[in-house]
Amino acid sequence: MAVLEQYSHEPYVAVCRFQMAYLGKPASDLDPDKVKRGYAALARMEHKLASTRFLVGDIISLADVSLLAYTRLAHEGGFHLDGYAAVRRWIGETEKSLGLPPAALRLTGMAMAATSSITIRRACREDVDIIVRMLADDPLGGARERLEDPLPSSYFRAFERVDRDQNIQLMVAEDNDGAVVGCLQLAILPGLSSQGASRGLIEDVRVATHCRSRGIGEQMVRWAIAEAREQGCKLVELLTHNTRVDAQRFLLCG
Repeated sequence: MAVLEQYSHEPYVAVCRFQMAYLGKPASDLDPDKVKRGYAALARMEHKLASTRFLVGDIISLADVSLLAYTRLAHEGGFHLDGYAAVRRWIGETEKSLGLPPAALRLTGMAMAATSSITIRRACREDVDIIVRMLADDPLGGARERLEDPLPSSYFRAFERVDRDQNIQLMVAEDNDGAVVGCLQLAILPGLSSQGASRGLIEDVRVATHCRSRGIGEQMVRWAIAEAREQGCKLVELLTHNTRVDAQRFLLCG
């Protein structure tokens, strides 16, 4: 794996990223041979990761650490990971194992008025309590959820099922102090329509009461739309109850 990093990965993926991110080159000006060889390196990783959780087995190793840095930022070098499902899965699991926030998900909301800066990351078991409390924080959710101390074990069993499912991403939004202030779930659903295109389903979008009207919900939904399209979805849907009027203004997908 060190050979892959030094000779097949870094000279191409990293160099293309440097030229675009730091030299300001457009993707059209990149050396086609470097782009081709970069994709070849990603294809080798995809083949390997199709049969193992990490690069040298089921336990994270130095190989994963050394290759994560440039791979998680490959999009900054013009490389699209749409066709590399195993690599995308590996990036998420390796980031999670290392305690890193997902790359490129720190949003400032500069184009939105009066928004809060947030970081969007995968939820962990320790987030279950605050997620359930946000789900229960309205009349509809309050009737559905059981806010007990401790929480019923059914919530944690459900979290484990969601966390294992590669087609589901349970995400939380953190503020600048690291406090969880929002959540959503994105499911990628395969189908036969539209020539076998997948469909993205966004649901359970919630923002903590004291953080509402700051654009956090909009940032999360826009992230989910971009992520679904990155994974090849032709249609993105927001699932919400007809009584949640505020949520319905995010129905901008198509």
